[in-house]
Amino acid sequence: MTNGSGGEMRIMISFYGPYRHVVGTNEIQLTFAEASLALNELLKRICQRWPGLGIAVEKVIEYESVTVIVNGQFAESTMLLKDGDEIQIFPPLHGG
Repeated sequence: MTNGSGGEMRIMISFYGPYRHVVGTNEIQLTFAEASLALNELLKRICQRWPGLGIAVEKVIEYESVTVIVNGQFAESTMLLKDGDEIQIFPPLHGG
């Protein structure tokens, strides 16, 4: 995983709420050597890179602690990501 150069797949990731402060920006572009990558694998890599996000990998994969949107749609953790996908990661959304 690199920031914005080389590789076969680039993914734009937007962070919201307290997550953007931990990462240090609202949006990043990550580049991967793989042509595709499962969403749950991407989330694992993000948690490894920014452990301060405070979201346990297991909970992220099960969507217990975050909301993940891919290209404007709620996504399953096994969804395969492709070059150019846009991902939004939100803290827990509560209604009431």
